[in-house]
Amino acid sequence: MGLLIELHFARLSDSEFRSIEEFGLSQLTAWSPFFQSKAKMRGRSLLNAKKVTRLEPEDGEMVRAQVDGDGLVTVSVRQEERKAVIECDSPQAEEGVFCEHIWATLLHVVNEDGP
Repeated sequence: MGLLIELHFARLSDSEFRSIEEFGLSQLTAWSPFFQSKAKMRGRSLLNAKKVTRLEPEDGEMVRAQVDGDGLVTVSVRQEERKAVIECDSPQAEEGVFCEHIWATLLHVVNEDGP
């Protein structure tokens, strides 16, 4: 997979999250500065166009999604110790960019499973 991002969880207690949904909006807010405005706008557009599909997580993953932008890409999120490890196989992510596919996936989790 392309970009491998490690981000620390905001206000993570000693216990692990039981699911990605538990990290919710606080994590999205904490990670927002890492994404350019254009990536966030495109990510929201992908979400609104229903281009994000949650897949069954593979072993050790909290989230796995397929995003249909200019082609299908896969985004996964897993927890390692006190970090979230996010992977995306898009060309943008391969260049080291926090891309719209990741943002769309994170928004999907918050919007689908949030309050």
